[in-house]
Amino acid sequence: MSHEPGRIVLMTSDHLRHRWVAERLSEAAQLAAVIAEQKPADSPAQTAATDLETRDYFRERSERERHWFGSVSDFDALAPRTLRLPWRGINTPETLAFVRGQAPDLIILFGCGIIRQPLLGEFDGRIVNMHLGLSPIIEAVQRTFGPWSTGYRNVGTTVHHATLAVDGGAILGQVRPEPREDDSAHDLGCKSVMAGRDILCRLAAIGLMHPVFSRRVEANCAGARTTRSTRCAPCEGVWRPE
Repeated sequence: MSHEPGRIVLMTSDHLRHRWVAERLSEAAQLAAVIAEQKPADSPAQTAATDLETRDYFRERSERERHWFGSVSDFDALAPRTLRLPWRGINTPETLAFVRGQAPDLIILFGCGIIRQPLLGEFDGRIVNMHLGLSPIIEAVQRTFGPWSTGYRNVGTTVHHATLAVDGGAILGQVRPEPREDDSAHDLGCKSVMAGRDILCRLAAIGLMHPVFSRRVEANCAGARTTRSTRCAPCEGVWRPE
């Protein structure tokens, strides 16, 4: 049975990692539109001076993202339509109307706020979400500040159907990055994003909506730094966390 790529709407945020995923998707499929929700302030300059640990965390994350993702195009250059939203603006009637206007075959979520009704119901079965961490091993709060805090076995990326139960939809794919001894937590986070990109592009390119699990996948994607010269090979076999 053949599968044809369809129109993709990406609902995401506005940091470098989000633009990098958008750029990779635009190379693999028909990216009809990007909806970019502004993240809350988390830069070092905007974090309370007394919260040095949090400030250093976000500063170091930004530095490693620049290392791994480099120069990335703006959303306007990646899709015919772009909708920029303030934080918590993802569930407005205006957003729903915009999505309807794109007639998407697949909606991909990465880094935006939690999607709720009526958008979830109207596009039921056509929305997938990518997040860091291997569900259901790791809780959402750990995904934010590092699944590595509970051991390397939890580091990775999950792609699943989006449902009313947050992170409760059927898992479509999971990958772990290839670690190096000198990797920081932020290096592993960036590698996890890069590895997850392969599952998203696979889904987008062939319109596949049933599980496509991956073996160990290294962050070796077009336009990004790698630790090996071989191509990524997502979806070549079944892999599940132990």
